[in-house]
Amino acid sequence: MIAVYRPELAKPEAMKQYLNQQASPTRAFVELFSQAILQWQQAPNAHDYSESWQHFSQRVASGLQQLTAQTEQDDTVFVFTSGGVISTAIMQVLSIPEIQFFNINKQLVNCSVTQLQLKQQRLSLITMNEHSFFGGEQRHLHSLI
Repeated sequence: MIAVYRPELAKPEAMKQYLNQQASPTRAFVELFSQAILQWQQAPNAHDYSESWQHFSQRVASGLQQLTAQTEQDDTVFVFTSGGVISTAIMQVLSIPEIQFFNINKQLVNCSVTQLQLKQQRLSLITMNEHSFFGGEQRHLHSLI
């Protein structure tokens, strides 16, 4: 997405050089990424992406629907996926506007646990972004983006 938003930063060397020139490389990357996500969502040039935001969002919704249909009462299902899918699923379950995607996504910790519960064919958010297991000696494993 960043490569479409800022084509001159498509190569890792160019991105590294750009970020090294910033006062806060992490903050600069977060800003760059959020603007790239916003452009992807608004899709003025959807053909430049391998998948449009609308298709991605629909794919997440379809995945949740399939999971709901295939899950029996008292089943426990584990799904391992990316923060983008998790953020989109949370937005859909809680009916949060798509414009809030990055506000959810930037809070997610890599390898965190988010739990959804299915009752009477309805999904509810139980926990989001649980990462207490990264405490103590494991603190060094905690990372956001």
